[in-house]
Amino acid sequence: MILLDTNIIIDYWKYPNDKKKDFLKNNKCCICGIVIAELLRGARSDKDSQRIRTALQSFENVSFREEFWPELGDMLYNLKGNGFTMPIQDVIIALLAMRYNLSVATYDVHYKHIQEVYPILQLSEVPEKG
Repeated sequence: MILLDTNIIIDYWKYPNDKKKDFLKNNKCCICGIVIAELLRGARSDKDSQRIRTALQSFENVSFREEFWPELGDMLYNLKGNGFTMPIQDVIIALLAMRYNLSVATYDVHYKHIQEVYPILQLSEVPEKG
């Protein structure tokens, strides 16, 4: 299963094409709470917020469990010790992918840096951006 980063969904909504549509159709994809929150933060109106909520209902939602918090802190500490300071939301997504044995679909280079420190992190090949 593939865990979608926020930028994959935004790019699909802004620049839909057959390759992106096929990627979403031909792969079992899921999202997590931080992705939902980031997408809703970008809503321009109540109607837009409802449209986003409806669109996201088709994805399975992977939960961040209470016992993951210490591991997240350790990851952030280890990444910083290796010279990588990055947004906590990216590290949350990476941690969820590792814990649930998922691959991450993203356009964000932060995940390659996370993978340098945590080689277990799987990254998906994604359709070209834009």
